[in-house]
Amino acid sequence: MPSGPPTIRQRTRQARVGLCPFCCRQLPLTFHHLIPKKLHRRARFRKHYSRDELNLGIDVCRQCHDGIHDRYDEMTLFREFSTPESLAT
Repeated sequence: MPSGPPTIRQRTRQARVGLCPFCCRQLPLTFHHLIPKKLHRRARFRKHYSRDELNLGIDVCRQCHDGIHDRYDEMTLFREFSTPESLAT
């Protein structure tokens, strides 16, 4: 079981291997945007959030990342799960 919420970081192109904060397996990690990337092009989001804020996210394994997106649509992810703490619950 993870000891706390996942670490927020800026997106980089570097591939990462590490411990997934949700399933606790050591695997290649993918980057999950806290504000879904599909929403970045909308005027409301470009007006209210900086590029750095839009590119904040966490590293999770592919299976957990797919599970997050399979379960929730983009607006729900933004409204209810835009922090690592809310995703971890």
